[in-house]
Amino acid sequence: TCILEPLSLPESPGGGAAVESCPYVPCIFCKECYLLAEQNQLLKHMIIEHKLVIADMKLVADFRRKLFIA
Repeated sequence: TCILEPLSLPESPGGGAAVESCPYVPCIFCKECYLLAEQNQLLKHMIIEHKLVIADMKLVADFRRKLFIA
């Protein structure tokens, strides 16, 4: 059986300016960070460790900014 739960994301501690200059993309659930060029590794981490799948990545205009705002 599959149980779906609502997704509850922590509030972003940083502002928009910090997002632009940061070369890393953080995991929204833990303290893991990955280089922006290695965003596939972050996606893999979120699937394996947190059971979160982000489908249709090509539709996300700015992945790093989306994670900081979430």
